Amino acid sequence: MVVHHLVYLRLRAGADEGAVMAALRGLVGAVPGLLSFAGGKNTSPEDISRGFTHAFAMQFESAAARDGYLPHPAHLVVKELIGEQLDRSDRGGDAVAVMDFNGE
Repeated sequence: MVVHHLVYLRLRAGADEGAVMAALRGLVGAVPGLLSFAGGKNTSPEDISRGFTHAFAMQFESAAARDGYLPHPAHLVVKELIGEQLDRSDRGGDAVAVMDFNGE
């Protein structure tokens, strides 16, 4: 069953969002079982983003593929890049939210 991996980010002012999204996109094909990536800057007209500025979604072929992604060396490099771009100055440093769900 496909696993959808959703991540919300609060990037700092001046962050290189292009580099972040390109690095994430580059994980497709590098991480076994990672089927797709889509992400970008929040464009919602609703004022309920709770300070998150960017988001991305990935689809994995299975929970096992998602579990393999978490410690994968390519993911760890991208995770570090993202960490350098986060705005942790507000909300107690809560600059990332993650949620996964199973579905078609």
